Amino acid sequence: MSTRRAAAAAALALLALLAFPAGGEPYDVKAYVWVRLTVANNSTLAQPLPPLAVELPSNGTYQLSRLANATVRVSGAPAPCRLEVSGGECGSAYLVALCSAQLPPRGTAELEVVSEVRVRRFRAPPINESASGTLSDIPRELAEFTRSEGPWTYEDARARYIVEAARRVVGGERRVLSIVAKLVDWIWGKVDYEVGPGPRYPWETLPPQALEAGRGKGDCDDQANLLILTLRSLGVPAYLETALVADFNYREERVVWAPDAHYYAAFVGVDYAHAWAEVYVPPWGWLPVDLTFHAGTGDPLDAIRTSAPSEYWAWYTIVTVRTESVCHRDYVREFREWAAQASATPLFYYWEYAVVREGDSIARVKGFLKPLPLPWVKRTKLEVKYPSRAPALSEVVVEGRLEPEVANATVLVRARKPGGGELLLEAVTGPGGEWSVRFTPDEAGAWSLNATFPGLADYAGCSREFTIYVEKLPSSLALEARQADGRVEVRGRLNPPVNATLTLIATTPSGRAIAAEVRALKGSFNWSLPASEPGKYTVRAYWVGDPVHEAAAAEASALVELPTELAVSAKLESGRVVVEGVLRPPLPNATIAIRAVSGGRLVEARAVAGANGMFRAELALDAGEWEVTAAFAGGGGYKPSSSAVKVSVPRTYRAEIAVALAAVAVTGAILLIRIRKKDSKA
Repeated sequence: MSTRRAAAAAALALLALLAFPAGGEPYDVKAYVWVRLTVANNSTLAQPLPPLAVELPSNGTYQLSRLANATVRVSGAPAPCRLEVSGGECGSAYLVALCSAQLPPRGTAELEVVSEVRVRRFRAPPINESASGTLSDIPRELAEFTRSEGPWTYEDARARYIVEAARRVVGGERRVLSIVAKLVDWIWGKVDYEVGPGPRYPWETLPPQALEAGRGKGDCDDQANLLILTLRSLGVPAYLETALVADFNYREERVVWAPDAHYYAAFVGVDYAHAWAEVYVPPWGWLPVDLTFHAGTGDPLDAIRTSAPSEYWAWYTIVTVRTESVCHRDYVREFREWAAQASATPLFYYWEYAVVREGDSIARVKGFLKPLPLPWVKRTKLEVKYPSRAPALSEVVVEGRLEPEVANATVLVRARKPGGGELLLEAVTGPGGEWSVRFTPDEAGAWSLNATFPGLADYAGCSREFTIYVEKLPSSLALEARQADGRVEVRGRLNPPVNATLTLIATTPSGRAIAAEVRALKGSFNWSLPASEPGKYTVRAYWVGDPVHEAAAAEASALVELPTELAVSAKLESGRVVVEGVLRPPLPNATIAIRAVSGGRLVEARAVAGANGMFRAELALDAGEWEVTAAFAGGGGYKPSSSAVKVSVPRTYRAEIAVALAAVAVTGAILLIRIRKKDSKA
């Protein structure tokens, strides 16, 4: 059988080992757990390949797991290895690859495992201390979880001060939930969170000198182990549960790299590995008590209600995938022995983890992983110089240097546009590692750029992310409006001279708005509207801009004046000249100026047009030939107009007036004489 067929047959034979049972309750989340263990030989000699072991997600009350796929490769090629599922304590399981192959110098071996998991989130019961059972309510068959063993050897002299302190904290309390709450609150007050190079024993997490003064340090499993030790010493069953806390944030890779210990771990879509204490609390049974991943309310019982596996985190799209239960073995000692042995050999161990949401692509998620820092591969760094701000449509230069100086290496620059599009640029390094790329941004806004050196056989890849803010170019609008042939003609120009759609809004003298979309061709545009109302028309033009130009606006106005017409007549009536006429269109209260001219004589009057446009005035004119003119000066959107008429005033008409005046004068004189005679007789 060929190497490839042997590996495939071994993998297929395992698929039925962890099949899902038929039926069962529905689960909250379905996902895939991808794990790859890589062993690298940093030696000039071939090395025997040790067994490759990967934890499989656990099966239990809150989770079902099924092995979906497993492959083994040595130096990139499938290897004829035997795959076995090895059982651990408390239901834990491992997939182990046993290979007879030698690992060549600078060679790697990989065990890649994919498991399908269905997770039911923990739903906390309505816990309260008054309803808690007591120590005497704990079943005897759970005594194995109270033994002094593993990291929880409370009978060890090194742990005696912790046990005594825990008894002082608990006092005479016998309710199990109250005991848990008191100890959780005590540990919160004595230990700060700190990630170490590996797991710690409880007396290292909270050393004697930190018990009374200062504070201890420990991460999730360190603090959980401190709690488990104190609980077991008081007769409360407890063990350690480990898991991957998935947040599906694939773009953020969390890495732990300890070169001296030959140990590397990377997590994608996972907020690191996690651990908490599983504690038996009657009458509710086994409950998770999480000292480091919980809602920060200060309530010790929230370590249960809002623990990492609880439904509290469903709103945050966080799900916890359980990987191993540590019930009895001293995993701290095992890790330290393995680390000491590994660091004494030329072998380096690399673990990579990803939790992939159902429906997503495992291959896509693997693409977010960075290249492994293999021991023979030199680390590299990219120096990048770039403008923080740049105008649109202007050439931008991004340049830098690859260190150490590697010539003829490819540097990829990926630019993500503000609108979501991407631009991929490529540069080749010069003799000193220098490189540069040029591009012209065609969108304004924040451009997110990533410069990446993919790496070479002896050089690790590296990347740099940076942002360039591209500013829009200014734009302007020129606009003019005028009256022509009964319409308001509008024309304008947009700068830059591009083809664009503009919005024009005209406001008529009566306040009515007329809107239109107008297309500018090479910046120029025209529009017209009927001039049906007299008065001032205001036109506003708007352009919203484009990806590289700012918005622009302009305003223009045109005064629309309608023509008027005057008809006038003059006639003699009762010794006066009566002037009558009509203004069209009728403009109520319009003032009509009337002038009568004869030789050097001038007589003026004013009339007011009525609702129908008619007006009338009377003139006292001497005998002669007169030209009478009626004029409207215009205004209010109407043009001026005038009309003239000739009228003849006869002389006879004027003599009769003189005779009458003389008679009046004679009569007045006679009356005056008679009045004087009467006065003299008296």
